[in-house]
Amino acid sequence: MVSAGAVDSNDDRSRLPTGLEFARDLVRREVHEPAPPPRQLADALHRTCELVFTNVRATMGDDGCAALFGRAFSAAHDQHAAIDSLRVAGDCEIPRERLLAAIETHGAAATTSAVEALLAGLVDILARLIGTDMTLRILDPDAPSSERLGGESP
Repeated sequence: MVSAGAVDSNDDRSRLPTGLEFARDLVRREVHEPAPPPRQLADALHRTCELVFTNVRATMGDDGCAALFGRAFSAAHDQHAAIDSLRVAGDCEIPRERLLAAIETHGAAATTSAVEALLAGLVDILARLIGTDMTLRILDPDAPSSERLGGESP
């Protein structure tokens, strides 16, 4: 029995997003058109990745960021052919030029899906280490907590 005003644990407003849901939300915030031109898509994906990489680097340092993204790249490697063309070994960033080259080689949908899988992998790795809520706070510190929880903002 749930008391009046309490949030039922099965209520969608109390559920934290999955890694993939969170990653897709981050990408959607930057990709405003259903099929943007390749350069515009590369810029949007780069802004998304740069935001996440900057937040992870600020919290975990350069070595921590490189280690976490190395694991996330490895996790997404078998599922997305475009992943290999995005990675700069030992670095904690994806250059815009690599995103554009991946879009031209693998297509917009495959590259977007690869970026989403990379970010989802990072969320999943961090969530196992420090918990989902703290992970979402690190990766998207400016989002109101109600957005992270899938609820409505006041």
